[in-house]
Amino acid sequence: MDDSVIKVLRRNGSWTSSKSVLTDKQSKKEDSNNTDEDFSLDKNFGILAEEIKKRMKIKKEIKDTKGYQINKKNDVTIDAKKELLPLLKNIEALTNQRDNYTKKINLIDEELEKVKNNIINIKVSYEKNISDLKNNINFFEQSIALINNIKEEK
Repeated sequence: MDDSVIKVLRRNGSWTSSKSVLTDKQSKKEDSNNTDEDFSLDKNFGILAEEIKKRMKIKKEIKDTKGYQINKKNDVTIDAKKELLPLLKNIEALTNQRDNYTKKINLIDEELEKVKNNIINIKVSYEKNISDLKNNINFFEQSIALINNIKEEK
């Protein structure tokens, strides 16, 4: 028997220590008392069963309270997830848009770089033309200076 069962039986007075050697009178008396004891034990087991039921009920109530608290926490978590899910989807959409715009900006930057390089090429070409024109002007000035030098020598 379990210790808790023994304690309940002792508390109710139905637990007695047995003697190993019985006399004939005692054994007859025991037989007659056994039927009474059987009834008494049945009664005591009923009490024991009630005690076990009470304890199980208390344990269940404690477990239900803990379960309610856990369910409440889970409900809060689920509610938070329900509220956050649309926002997270919105963040994902905005991130995708940002990536698309970043790609478009990069393409625009590449096109601007091409235009800049074309402008630089035209500028270099004009600078070369200007340099050539300056050289031509210098050639004309040198020619004029040479003609003036020749005239003065005369």
